[in-house]
Amino acid sequence: MATFNNIGDTIEGNATKGQTRRLEFKCLKKHPDTNITMRLYSCDRNSSITVIESSPIPDDENIKDATKHYHRNDGDCLTADAISVYIDSKAKIVPEVKEGVSGRHGASLFSTKHAIATVKTPLQNLLKKLGYTANKSIE
Repeated sequence: MATFNNIGDTIEGNATKGQTRRLEFKCLKKHPDTNITMRLYSCDRNSSITVIESSPIPDDENIKDATKHYHRNDGDCLTADAISVYIDSKAKIVPEVKEGVSGRHGASLFSTKHAIATVKTPLQNLLKKLGYTANKSIE
């Protein structure tokens, strides 16, 4: 159970759940690493996705090498400002909208079957800790 929030961190799970303030369907697209046609969604504004059921390591050597940096354990979580989510499903996701999830703001809650999620933009308060800003921290 680890939380990942750096640019490019990726999780894969047979079952995932997530929350975001805006979930937007982009298109059908082949995943760059697995070459499987999947639905691409964009989660924006304080998003998080958690692996509920772990995904096995693929048998194909090419895919295994391309996805060796993926986090697949139960409880692994991505938290970021924007996340790309590839979902292996024919049907569109219909999120459940709940108010007051993050104190003041509402959120769209969703769960999926097989999904691969990658951090596009980390949270602003973590950029300094990750070293992506020009500001020097006072120690």
